[in-house]
Amino acid sequence: MKSSKWLLALACGCEAACVVYALIRTVQFFFIPEPNPALVMQSVHAGYFWRAWISAYAGGFVALAIGLLAKSEDRIAQVALDALPWSAGLLAAQGLLLP
Repeated sequence: MKSSKWLLALACGCEAACVVYALIRTVQFFFIPEPNPALVMQSVHAGYFWRAWISAYAGGFVALAIGLLAKSEDRIAQVALDALPWSAGLLAAQGLLLP
């Protein structure tokens, strides 16, 4: 297997992790009130760390699935490039509007 395919899959997994984090934080902002993570120094059950680990797990799962199932490196690269502005925009909007 080519390593470039796995690097592209890793890039897609990182984008997926960003999207998952933004979605989890948005849902929790509206349905589960908690203190703003930017204002809390430390907590026994810090929600930020759980969201980060869940996002990393989902991103790793997406990267593994893409790495194992994708056949064309060009197609993976095109999907990663198309998804990049969306994932960055979603994460930035969540960070600015729903801290």
